[in-house]
Amino acid sequence: MNVLTQRFTSPALMIALFAFVLQATAWAQSAAEREQNNADNAKLALIKNIPVPDNPDAIAGTFELGGETVKVTAGEHYDVRVLINQMEGSARRPLSSDDAWARIILNAWADALEIQVTPDEIEKRLQTRNPAVHEGLLKRWNAIGVSAESGEAYERSRLKIAHLKNLLFDSNRATTRAAFDQFKTRKLQYQFEYVCFQNSDFTEELKAKGVTDEDLQAFWKRDRSVAARFRLPATVSGGIVYFDPSEFTPEMVAQLGDASKVTRKRALAYFKANQKRLVGAIPPNKRHLLSLGPDTPLEKVVSPFSLVKDEIMKKLTLEHLITEAHQEALASGAKADLPALAKKYHLGYHKLDKLDRRGAMQELREFGIPAFSQLYGAPVGHLSRQLSVVGDLRFFFFVSGREESRLPELADVKDEIRAFYLESQAGQLARAAAKEILDEMDAKVNKLLEPERVRLAQEATDQANDEIAQMNLTKESDKRRARARAQGRMRLPLDKKRKSLLPDIFDEIVKRRKLQLTKTPYFEFAVSREDRSTIKDVAASRLMFLTASYQVRALPKGGVTAMILEDHLTHSYILGRLLDKKDPSINTMGPVDLIQARGQVKQIAQARFPRNFRFADLRKQFGFKATK
Repeated sequence: MNVLTQRFTSPALMIALFAFVLQATAWAQSAAEREQNNADNAKLALIKNIPVPDNPDAIAGTFELGGETVKVTAGEHYDVRVLINQMEGSARRPLSSDDAWARIILNAWADALEIQVTPDEIEKRLQTRNPAVHEGLLKRWNAIGVSAESGEAYERSRLKIAHLKNLLFDSNRATTRAAFDQFKTRKLQYQFEYVCFQNSDFTEELKAKGVTDEDLQAFWKRDRSVAARFRLPATVSGGIVYFDPSEFTPEMVAQLGDASKVTRKRALAYFKANQKRLVGAIPPNKRHLLSLGPDTPLEKVVSPFSLVKDEIMKKLTLEHLITEAHQEALASGAKADLPALAKKYHLGYHKLDKLDRRGAMQELREFGIPAFSQLYGAPVGHLSRQLSVVGDLRFFFFVSGREESRLPELADVKDEIRAFYLESQAGQLARAAAKEILDEMDAKVNKLLEPERVRLAQEATDQANDEIAQMNLTKESDKRRARARAQGRMRLPLDKKRKSLLPDIFDEIVKRRKLQLTKTPYFEFAVSREDRSTIKDVAASRLMFLTASYQVRALPKGGVTAMILEDHLTHSYILGRLLDKKDPSINTMGPVDLIQARGQVKQIAQARFPRNFRFADLRKQFGFKATK
């Protein structure tokens, strides 16, 4: 035994360490006891803050249960409030008078339903069969001022309320009727009638008037969307020489010869450095070989390295090709012939001819997301000094040209600008036509509502003045708030009246202007919009737009849109009315729909269930009244 071992195993040191452990344990226990005593003292202080009733026999509150009025004295309420604060309350979260009333009502409810708590349940809750635990529980109760009888009554009450909740939750089943009601909310049938103004309605008119060069010049300078639409993107030209081991077949490797000796040690080092990526790249048809069962023979155990060893050896054997090609390119400088180098060393070559960022997302995706920025950021004539690595792919590049983003000359895109000008102007005219109808509807309804608005405004002013006088408000800010609240209350009946007048006004305008109304078939609201870019039928695309419109869904039956519905894909501006909103037939609900709807009903019930036992809901349910 050496000196160091003797020093750390000497009896004196062992005794000192043992004494230190005992002392640390005592410190931890005393700290826990101090913390518990502080909590107990806080609870005792909390109980002292609960007001003691002057007359315990006075009736503090009543509620209706089973057709009878239950009266609760102030003393009973006080005892319950004290007990639940002793058992559950804390200085940070004291239980209020309402919490005590909720406990009293729930206990009475459980008793009315004859819910019983068995002796065995009480024994398990109080651990009476385990004397050590039970004695500790009684000591805890005693420290916070709770007798054994009160503690047992509290636990019995909690068990009764738990049984009551379980009983009510089990009885709250998802019936077929409830499931169908839930199903209907997703399958309501809508029918919409509308007038539509399209760009195409005004294009021919604009063509007949003609478009001058001055118009195009002004449009080119004025409209910012022109720059966004016709601006030429930044581009880069050049070439990339790359090495991809997956493109080399075993026959190609054999023809090239073993240019470098690769040892197993070097292959293992490469595997360890890239283990996560290499194991993740093991094909699915070989992954089962890595799974070991309890009865797998030892000779069938396969390591991840063995499954990727051939690829690693091939990569390390051939990686000198890209290195030698790069060195030769650097020696030649700007005169390097990259296609010839790629052919000489059996590498890949990718030519870049005015490639923009959008095209690079497709053509250069295997070279990594930053590839375009890497190329465009290099100066013209630059040959990359370092090899870039993306997975097993290695490459270097040369930049032969670069063009910055710019606006073309107007003469070069005159025909395209003319078409875009016609489309833009036609869209403005179509939207203006729809807005003209909307403005006329608003003007007429405002004229009809003016007497009602004046009357309601006067009523709001009178109510505000009465409130100011009753509450003796003196501050100008308080008076303004009172007037604002009164005016706000006026808007609801005015809006309701407005919505009732709009359908007749809409019909009158449509009839007088001889506008064409289009009526949709019944449709369901679409939760998510589908891709309409490939749909050539304009009417079908517009219908798909309406089925996904929240403005249409929010309309009441007969309601008229209060805003223009703009479908930019079909260049349409729509105003209309919801003709009908009806429930689907129950025959449309299949077995799968029924299962889904029942699941949704259960989820909604579970979310709402806890709220049924809060005092605010219990007060309404049982008609609770506090006695003043």
